[in-house]
Amino acid sequence: MGLGEILAILIPSALGAGGLGAVIVTAIANRRKVKAESEKLDAESEKIAAECMAVLAEAYEKRMTAMLTSIERLDKQVEELKNDKQVSEDTIVTLKRENAELKIQVTGYAADVDKLTKTLKDRDKRIVELEKQVAEIPALERQIADLSARLDELHGGNDGTAA
Repeated sequence: MGLGEILAILIPSALGAGGLGAVIVTAIANRRKVKAESEKLDAESEKIAAECMAVLAEAYEKRMTAMLTSIERLDKQVEELKNDKQVSEDTIVTLKRENAELKIQVTGYAADVDKLTKTLKDRDKRIVELEKQVAEIPALERQIADLSARLDELHGGNDGTAA
């Protein structure tokens, strides 16, 4: 017999067969059983915790893989957008330069237009002057005809051909 069994017999007899003694003796006797059950529960909970950790690790690994794939895709998109932005900025610089060149051309064309406008105005004045002169031609023709008739009369009466 072991010490625990001896104590299990002696303690109740010393305390009497009363309820308190029996409770104490039963608690002492069951201590190994409770400890074994506790260790069993600890082992089971550790096993469950390990299984949970494995499941979580697998889920997080899948999630991390998906996130890394997403990050790589987004990095490519960012790089493409940077390239597009650079192309746009280069285009803007080119267009600004072309715009400045065109402004210079427009300024030159404006000067040409001013010269041509002045030339047209001068030509229009000359046309008006010539039209005035052309308008005087019929009157001058009548005067010439009158003067020619008079001269003919004067010459006709002086040269003796009329008599």
